[in-house]
Amino acid sequence: MVLGRLYHLHVLEHDDLTAIAQANRRTSISTEARRGEIFDSRGHLLA
Repeated sequence: MVLGRLYHLHVLEHDDLTAIAQANRRTSISTEARRGEIFDSRGHLLA
């Protein structure tokens, strides 16, 4: 029974499962970070 299921997944469902996996792939989107102000320990603006 286990071997039958393995055959079913690896051989018969290969194309469908590959398409689903390709659609689930994550993509990276780069965004530029907003720069903030830098303060010293007394609260004075440094940059």
